[in-house]
Amino acid sequence: MDFDELLSNARNAATNTVVSNKTIVGRVGVAVLTHKKMYIGSSLSLGCSLGFCAEAAVVGEMIRNKDYIIKMLVAYHCKDGIVSPCGKCREMLYQLHPENLKCKILLNNRIVTLEKLLPEYYP
Repeated sequence: MDFDELLSNARNAATNTVVSNKTIVGRVGVAVLTHKKMYIGSSLSLGCSLGFCAEAAVVGEMIRNKDYIIKMLVAYHCKDGIVSPCGKCREMLYQLHPENLKCKILLNNRIVTLEKLLPEYYP
């Protein structure tokens, strides 16, 4: 599997679906590849500032499947295109398993590791 397939799935998960005047699903879609399979997640935005990032949705599915190490990741914003995981999600991915520092992340013009995005990560 390559980044093109992950990007296509992340883009499809970024539906920007208005569920109600206070709830939007899928402003961001994420696709990750582990050693076992691909996982896809969508963000949830709520009017009260609660909700969760697409990466959190993916991690929930991974945990359910006892899968913890990510090889590749693509995040896609419905309006801005390819984006980097936010700081909270970077830290979550690292703390899920230290091997995730080697995860390759597609950005607009390059591929970087999670370790490069977390130069001062929490030990």
